[in-house]
Amino acid sequence: AEGIPVTDLPFSDGQSPPEKVLKQWMDIIDETFFLPKEPQPGACIAVHCLAGLGRAPVLVAVAFIEQGEKPMDAVEMIRDKRKGAINVKQVDFLVAYKPRRQQKGCACAIQ
Repeated sequence: AEGIPVTDLPFSDGQSPPEKVLKQWMDIIDETFFLPKEPQPGACIAVHCLAGLGRAPVLVAVAFIEQGEKPMDAVEMIRDKRKGAINVKQVDFLVAYKPRRQQKGCACAIQ
């Protein structure tokens, strides 16, 4: 991945991300969308995990919630693109998740 920064955010399959992973994830979002001095047209973050059903989707849902989406709306948007994504334990985590950022509007989208 020449020229593309890669960050591993490991956590157990089927689980919710631990605090350390959430902090790293929010730092990546901030560095990509909010901290550049100049607007970065087309800035994006690619997220993946082994099957694409749990770990990556739950991080994307956190980004949507941080942007102001309701948790179940975020889950539905993700499940619309990736059937079977986000298990019950992860849904419970997302419903209980409280946004940490004051700034909204990172223009998150699922491609």
